[in-house]
Amino acid sequence: MQQEPVPTTDPLTTAQSLYEEKLVYHQHDAFGNPASFGQKDGMITAYLWGENGTVIIAKADQAKATQIFHTSFEEDASASLVYQKTGRKSKSVTGSYSLPAANLPTLSGDYILSWWVFDGTAWTYREKPISGYQAGGSIATDPINGYVDEIRLYPRNAKMTTYTYEPLVGITSITDVNNTSLYFEYDSFNRLKCKRDQDKNILECYDYQYQEEVPFAIQN
Repeated sequence: MQQEPVPTTDPLTTAQSLYEEKLVYHQHDAFGNPASFGQKDGMITAYLWGENGTVIIAKADQAKATQIFHTSFEEDASASLVYQKTGRKSKSVTGSYSLPAANLPTLSGDYILSWWVFDGTAWTYREKPISGYQAGGSIATDPINGYVDEIRLYPRNAKMTTYTYEPLVGITSITDVNNTSLYFEYDSFNRLKCKRDQDKNILECYDYQYQEEVPFAIQN
């Protein structure tokens, strides 16, 4: 006979311990989206959400949401539309770029800060270890004096993937844990047109054709 659960004052347990905790949500963002969760006593995965909480802009395994930061300046009104590594924008910076105080890690530890710099000819990847970081301290890139894009911060042992989007259309880039990007293009009807690799070489393209209506004779 199936045993009926006997409730307790804790909504997650029963008197007979019939329920087993599998997944733990550690944090939600201001829009109610899951910001970090994981299996009990297992790996924690963190998410950053953009566009008013409607799309995921970063995912990091082995990290909490309060330990990661990402921007490709898509929602920055002062960013430039002239150059871009991912998405539609980049940021013109004189000197170094400092992470906003509100986005600094709340946990001490060892971190990796990475970014892409455009010198007027090509985009170049930069990476800076942040060893022995103390919560509340500042974090900044090395001097840039040019355009910067795709800034990431994550714990040294974490793996981060980031995303950009065209509003009301779809995803425009995925940048993996090795900072290798895959790009997506859309036609005037917002349909996926081409996929391109890190060097913008075409991987796949799609051609959409409409089948014409075939007239048929009506027999008496």
